[in-house]
Amino acid sequence: MTSVNESDNKKGLLIGSKIPLDEFREVFGETIRVSDLLTNYDGILIDFFRGAF
Repeated sequence: MTSVNESDNKKGLLIGSKIPLDEFREVFGETIRVSDLLTNYDGILIDFFRGAF
């Protein structure tokens, strides 16, 4: 990414924004590091969803 968009919007991030955390847990409990993903890919898409399963 060449630029970072900033927003006062508390509901989400703008496209192209930097992710506010580097490490998170996925749905099966495995820890994912964004920095590790970016060593293998040019970019990533993270889809946050809320569900009642």
